[in-house]
This record gives sequence, C-alpha cells and structure tokens, in this order.
Amino acid sequence: MANTSSNEARAYGRYIRGSASKVRRVLDQIRGRSYRDALIMLEFMPYRSTGPITKVLRSAVANAENNLGLDPSTLVICQASADMGPALKRFRPRAQGPPTRSRNRPATSALLWPLPPEPRGHRPMGHKIHPTGLRLGITQEHRSRWYAPSKTYPTLLKEDDQIRKFVHKKYGSAGISDVLIARKADQLEIELKTARPGVLVGRQGSGIEELRSGIQKTLGDAHRQVRINVVEVERVDADAFLLAEYIGQQLEKRVAFRRVMRMTVQRA
Repeated sequence: MANTSSNEARAYGRYIRGSASKVRRVLDQIRGRSYRDALIMLEFMPYRSTGPITKVLRSAVANAENNLGLDPSTLVICQASADMGPALKRFRPRAQGPPTRSRNRPATSALLWPLPPEPRGHRPMGHKIHPTGLRLGITQEHRSRWYAPSKTYPTLLKEDDQIRKFVHKKYGSAGISDVLIARKADQLEIELKTARPGVLVGRQGSGIEELRSGIQKTLGDAHRQVRINVVEVERVDADAFLLAEYIGQQLEKRVAFRRVMRMTVQRA
C-alpha cells in the first residue's frame, strides 16, 4: 500500500514472512541511504526478507515519482521500520508426541519513506562529544598549551600536527602515549609520555639529539629552539592509548581477538 503527502512518499508492506527482528536487521542497513545504494545493498544481502523489502521500496519510489514528480536518483530513505504481526495458527510436528503451536509472529508492516536530500545548510547538527574535551580540567589537560593571533594560529596548529605525526611514525616502538606541546616566545617545549623512555633517550642522550634534529627538519627550521622532556608512564596498563595500541599489535599478529581482549582486561 502506498501513500503520499506534500513532501514525502511512503509505502507499506504487510504480513511479510519472517520475524520483525530479521526485517529490522535489513532496514537498519538501508536507512539513511540513497535509493540507488539501497537497491545495490538489498541485491547482495544474504537474507530472505530482502525480496519483500525491495518490493516495498520500489513501490514507495514509484509513488514519489508518479505522484510527486521527484527524480528517483535524488531520493533518500529517511525512515524505515517494521512492527510485529499477529501470531500464525500453525503447528509444528514433534517426534512421539503431540504437535506444538508455532509462536512465530511475522512482520506486519515495513514502512519506507524516501525523501529528496535536504539542502546542506539545513542538515541537523551532530551531538558528538570529544573524549578529551569532556575531561579537560578533571582528568585531562590541553595537549597544546600556547596562544597565537589569528594570522599565525593555522601555521602553529599545522606544526603541532606535523610534530605528532613524526614522533608516532618514527618512534612507534617506544610506546608513546601522548605528545604535549608548549610554546614560550621562540622556544618550543615538547613533553613525551612513553612506556619505554630508554628507546627515546638512547645511550648518553644521543636519542634526544636525534629527535631534536628530526623535529627541526620536519618544521623546516634548523635554528628553532626545541626542548624535549621525556616522562615515563607510571602505569602502562592503565593508559587507554597504550592498551589500544597493544590490542592493535596483537590483532596484526593474527592472535584471536577474544584472547587479546581477555588478556587486556586482566592486565588493566
């Protein structure tokens, strides 16, 4: 059954064979997708309920095309839901006993609303929370501590990103948890929190000099004053970044993920 309104087109499919949870499993994958993408996904999904859902989707799109004059290539599925239908009066035979009644309830309706995409300026704003910004002043501190006018701010921000990428790429085996950067006049102060400080320091501090020269080369200024402070992480097993890095390394070695998670939880 199809229905239209001033700005939307919808279609209903009733008494679809299959439980509502299995139908919702498919609807959750195509919700928010364009009409073309949804058809491609439904074609290659290994679920039996994709057939009826495809028919309902085509019905809704045909309704939007014929009654509202919308282009099918611009339609987006804004809502898709499925409810439980009445229990079927069916019995399942049993060996050496009376048959039992089947309590399966099919999906009574699958509702699909394709709509044209909204203008970019009218999209709803996301409500995501930055994990560090949520904890500033409580358990976390700013990773970059400096002030700059609007003209030089983008350049300094880019330098901070270059420094962090260089440190994590070259000294990934040192277990670096965080890189804190502070600027005082022309001096650049970098604090490295690491689980293995010996890898960074090296013999008689040779590693620090190599790191300093590498940072100066990355910034393109050989005369930049760079001060490096290496801090050892006291509790490695309580650091989220190091634990996540450990899990990633174990998975790269093709260790069973359940074993890795169990070992990580035991360590923490």
